[in-house]
Amino acid sequence: REITEKINAVLADPKAKLPEALGFLCTGVPWMQSLYEIISRQLTLSDAKYVLSGLSNIYNFPEFSEAGKAKDILLFFEDDIALAQLFSHDEEELMIRIGEENEEERLKDSAVLTASYAMGDQIGKIALIGPTRMDYAKSMRAIHMIAENLQALFLRE
Repeated sequence: REITEKINAVLADPKAKLPEALGFLCTGVPWMQSLYEIISRQLTLSDAKYVLSGLSNIYNFPEFSEAGKAKDILLFFEDDIALAQLFSHDEEELMIRIGEENEEERLKDSAVLTASYAMGDQIGKIALIGPTRMDYAKSMRAIHMIAENLQALFLRE
């Protein structure tokens, strides 16, 4: 009877109840527990929302003039899970990852600057991705200023 109740709950609200039901069904079965953890993580990461801007600027940098490199970066931006992972690791207000410091294989030849800002009870994040030879001081000032302005805007609402 408990399994039937779980199935009915999932059918009524799949996104909210599926992780709970899978957790119940997978208890004690190691490979199913691993599957449950993967599915739960994917559902959580897929809730993130993104606004992308300036993607065509990638072609302005010689490092990305090779079609394959530009394609890899552009495909990265279409991968919601990879984007969510990019923002999920750092809780710091400002962070720089250069080249091999990036976990994402498609960003190993790039620099990634991220900044966080408050949106009421939520945290927003902004990223600047570019060549490793970028002017870091100027880029960090710019991304910090944008994050501060976004935070001020959201606090006014």
